[in-house]
Amino acid sequence: MKPGAEKLVPESVLAAARVHLGRDFLARLERHVARLRLLGSRLDSIGAFQARRKGLEFLGHRPYQAGEDARDLDWSLLARLDQPFVRVLRGQGRPLLWMALDGSRSMGVGRPSKLQAAAELATALGFAAVSGGGVAQLVAPQNGARSITRTTLGAPRDLGPWTQALESLDLARTPPSWSSVQLLEAPAASAAQVVFLSDLMDADPDATALALRRIAGRSGEVCVVQILAREEWDPRSLSSAGHAAASAWSWLDLETREVCAHDGSPSRLEAYVRLLARHRAAFEAALARVGGRFFSHSSDSDFERTACRMTSSLP
Repeated sequence: MKPGAEKLVPESVLAAARVHLGRDFLARLERHVARLRLLGSRLDSIGAFQARRKGLEFLGHRPYQAGEDARDLDWSLLARLDQPFVRVLRGQGRPLLWMALDGSRSMGVGRPSKLQAAAELATALGFAAVSGGGVAQLVAPQNGARSITRTTLGAPRDLGPWTQALESLDLARTPPSWSSVQLLEAPAASAAQVVFLSDLMDADPDATALALRRIAGRSGEVCVVQILAREEWDPRSLSSAGHAAASAWSWLDLETREVCAHDGSPSRLEAYVRLLARHRAAFEAALARVGGRFFSHSSDSDFERTACRMTSSLP
């Protein structure tokens, strides 16, 4: 970040960026989880039979992680699906999905906001983990980022406190200088998967990837989800389509963190698109070096699509 270059996201934008997980979202979440359970029941019928033969209680399947004991693989499932899964049995403990949700001011941009999209996706991923026999934990800034809140989702009855924690997030109280990577300093014990949901505006690719790998340990999986507003994602599409609000939107520059207003300049848009592509490529390369994966999500996209893409790697 260049000295003195930062400008605040307008307070009016931050005020409108509160999370709301209403009835419509909860109905969609219920349908999404039902589809996961339908898929899971097809996988679990094989594992349950094999668990009973060993006198153990079968809890479900989860994807095989590099470095795990190959004797835990479900070989019959591997032969049928051509994908490695391990059986989760009673006594092994519930695999942990650990998620960090960016609460920096830039997450207020977009309609719906990037913060809203991150909250919806985190909830969907958390319930996918619970549906698979695991438990989810979410860390996010609290009290103007002076502290970090930890919320656990271990059963459907935990949805109330989980929703309350997300809806209490207030970007207007987050200091402009606060960095989302501070969330990655929060420890997580034996996480089977670590997920960072952020626009990555203030994150260094290599440092972020290494911090996530430290949290996940040797065998846990690392995922980063970059969430951008539609106008950040592809500003050219708004101009080329003659979007009604094309002269009113702005984006946050990835290098200077300046709020850049649209001025109709094709060269300015092209420069931003190239910068965004380099930023994404740097994160993909950094994550590949630590065995992690990178996902992209637009704040105006359905959470189900990205959640389904990621579910195959959840505990």
